[in-house]
Amino acid sequence: MKRLSDTECFDKLTGSKCYKETVNQQDKNKVNKARQGINPTTPSAAIAQVAAELGLRAHAQEEPPPPPPPPPPPTKRYAPRTHNLGNRDQDPRFCCKPEYGVVDKGDHYEDEMGCIYTKEPYGTNPDGTRDRAYIVPGLKGADSMDGMEPCDPYSANGISVPPYPGDPYAQTGSYHR
Repeated sequence: MKRLSDTECFDKLTGSKCYKETVNQQDKNKVNKARQGINPTTPSAAIAQVAAELGLRAHAQEEPPPPPPPPPPPTKRYAPRTHNLGNRDQDPRFCCKPEYGVVDKGDHYEDEMGCIYTKEPYGTNPDGTRDRAYIVPGLKGADSMDGMEPCDPYSANGISVPPYPGDPYAQTGSYHR
């Protein structure tokens, strides 16, 4: 004969006609609490006492729920592109503010992805990790900065910058992600 687990014994006992017809509702509630792992007061009926004991055993044998998954690692960010390549080959510009994950390294800025940006002229990418010719739809060209800094807000082509438009990856113009 195959041996039944405590869970199988509990299910068979509480599903039996004898249990259903002879155990009162108060004892059934105590048995249900036992199955949830809550130690109840002793049921009055002997069959309910056995069911409660099996319920506690079955609960103790169940595997605990797995721990929640760890939070995803923080996403590294590029400095946002604020102006595209200009019509007269002016370098595209990037906003190098700390709120975008950019760190002042003394003689240059560096974003979380390791791209380097100049301090003078502000916000250009001299190390070539950002594609100069990549065009983010809606951004002005660097030739139309009109004395503005790269992080200065502006409106053009039906958008307001900042916030910078579009998918951050689409906006990066980077050779790597």
